[in-house]
Amino acid sequence: MRSLILSLQNLRLSFQWTNNMSNIPSKCIVETSSAEVVAREHLSTFRVKNVKGSLIRKIQLDKCAVINQLSCDYLFEFPIEARQWFIELKGADIPHAIEQLCASIKQYGTPKATDRRCYVVSTRCPLSTTEIQRAIHSMKSKHNYILSIKNRECVATV
Repeated sequence: MRSLILSLQNLRLSFQWTNNMSNIPSKCIVETSSAEVVAREHLSTFRVKNVKGSLIRKIQLDKCAVINQLSCDYLFEFPIEARQWFIELKGADIPHAIEQLCASIKQYGTPKATDRRCYVVSTRCPLSTTEIQRAIHSMKSKHNYILSIKNRECVATV
């Protein structure tokens, strides 16, 4: 009985966790505890290996929750662990990807998240190492999110 009550409390918390969540249509949200959760667009793939069986909320922002505005492709939330990850699946325009991430953070970012990350998964990254390091530093100092830039596929484990 106690575990059922805790599960219901966690479920209630999960629905109240993100800022502006009420603005997101339910068709854009998938909640799952699957062993693997994938976001794919063209040749870029973001994959979460969910070894702990955590509740994951995969929210499609671009072209679903957000229309005709700047936004990244996906927001992955882990309400129980207080994680929030913004995902941009991109061709090669990394500066534009970072603009999209920043716009999404401004709209949907929450200070309640203790693990805040942004991922750009590009088909190719034309930026130099110095430019990438500047972008990583800027994201951390301006928004307090850790930025990772990967080519083709990114795999994260929780």
